[in-house]
Amino acid sequence: KDKVAVVTGGAGGIGSVVCSTLAQKGAAVAVVDLDKDSALRVANRLPSSGKSALALGVDVTSQKSVKNTVDTIVDKYGQIDILVHCAGNNVKAAILEMSLQQWQSSLDTHLTGAFLFCQAAGKQMVQQGNGGAVVLMSSVAAMAPVPERGAYTPAKAGLIGLAKLLSIEWAQY
Repeated sequence: KDKVAVVTGGAGGIGSVVCSTLAQKGAAVAVVDLDKDSALRVANRLPSSGKSALALGVDVTSQKSVKNTVDTIVDKYGQIDILVHCAGNNVKAAILEMSLQQWQSSLDTHLTGAFLFCQAAGKQMVQQGNGGAVVLMSSVAAMAPVPERGAYTPAKAGLIGLAKLLSIEWAQY
């Protein structure tokens, strides 16, 4: 209640359920997604928490896009309390056939996007001085690789490592 949540990949299957759940609990929700029209549809369906939901198009792989998104959310709500990184893609390709572009797309969307949003939202949370919550959506594939998803397993395993690192570095906040 009275918290502001940012959900990357908020227009997707898992992301939209996360947005809805947070809104039902009373959070103002920023639905951020590469597909702004889909983000808007999700935002328009959210239960009202006294603060209107916000829909933003964002490229999680772009530092400038992420910074602009975080700035817009802070301008509207004055705070960020929760970050849920659901943005992802599922490039289907075995390692022997995977292009460098496919590899980078998967790692950038899952892992670099998480880094960029954690850094930008984390700075805001630290500045606020009230702590916060960060959730990075990984997958069972991080521990049990899925064939023909050559970059998905390393990206999801990387999210687990990032979460562990953040728990140590950010514990003091």
